[in-house]
Amino acid sequence: MSMAEPMAAGRPAGDDLADELRRHAARLLPGALVPSVVVELAELPRTPGGKLDRAALPRPETYPIPAGAKPSDQREAALADIFAEVLGLPAVGIDDDFFRLGGTSVHAVRALARMSDCFKIRVQPITFFQGPTVRQLACGLGEGTAS
Repeated sequence: MSMAEPMAAGRPAGDDLADELRRHAARLLPGALVPSVVVELAELPRTPGGKLDRAALPRPETYPIPAGAKPSDQREAALADIFAEVLGLPAVGIDDDFFRLGGTSVHAVRALARMSDCFKIRVQPITFFQGPTVRQLACGLGEGTAS
């Protein structure tokens, strides 16, 4: 999910409005709804009629490439591969949050389907949303709480 906000005029250099907006959203919203990318704009693009011109909004350049901890076993490695494949990333660390990396509910459904194929068990969506990291899901799969 991405979010566009007009840039605050006169903001001090180095003030990271994007992180502040994400922290504020995280206090109010479930993790899956917190924007993973925030694009600052001097002003919102408008149509000739004065409405928001969504087509003219800039696309976020890229999602951050994770540099997290490496998988320690085959289960974690398989989950990290699934996350990376579904999100279109080169790699995912075991503590990287699926939704902070740009995952949406549609991505989550795809990941759940791949987990079912890989591990031959049904992972409940609530399990995925409550523990959206490779480490958390691997623990859940190991304890048999996923089905």
